[in-house]
Amino acid sequence: MNTTIKAYSYIRFSDPKQSRGTSQDRQTELRDKLIAKHGWQLDCTLTINDLGRSAFKGERKGLNAFLQAVEDGTITPGSVLIVEKLDRLSRDDIEAATDLFKRIVKGGILIATCEPERIYQKADLKNPFVWIELIMYFAVANEESQKKSDKLKDVWDRRRKANWKGGHSPAWITWDGDKPILDKAKAGTVRMIFDLTISGLGNRLLVKRLHKMGVATSYQWTTACLWRH
Repeated sequence: MNTTIKAYSYIRFSDPKQSRGTSQDRQTELRDKLIAKHGWQLDCTLTINDLGRSAFKGERKGLNAFLQAVEDGTITPGSVLIVEKLDRLSRDDIEAATDLFKRIVKGGILIATCEPERIYQKADLKNPFVWIELIMYFAVANEESQKKSDKLKDVWDRRRKANWKGGHSPAWITWDGDKPILDKAKAGTVRMIFDLTISGLGNRLLVKRLHKMGVATSYQWTTACLWRH
């Protein structure tokens, strides 16, 4: 009887640009070394990768498919889910990350990490030392992602403000020092443009309609409004 343990590979990276880098190759190489070391059999019948999906935002279409296959019995208890690191599973808050971990191991699935090399199983749910390790790991991963998210948001806010103040702000925004001021009349026109566009009116007919309503505008201006939204 063949008692070879089936292994399933989960590869994730958050930025689509990483598809042009080494992230996927590195994760694949580490996975293959771990499989060879333990003599597991890689099962490729189910694709569970989440490429270009954020573990911080809880985006896990591929992993959800794996969980569903575990719960409906397609993937049997005793199988192994291989990940490079635990934060490939989740960088969500501690509660969500540990709930995900529990959901996997309670299904009888082993979680094998390549860095560091560890194998987690259902029995670990009763081990307080493992739980302390998991909580610390997930907490650090979440904090790092939150800092990156806050930093990126700040960078884009600064760029947007600099562009707007540099003369690239929309026509319906004026400035009072560092404070953006909405031109209510122009903003009303912009809303009207979107409403009419959504109703199916093309730009040239839209301009004619606005002219009949006494709104001075042009084809180029209405196009700019739509593109700048």
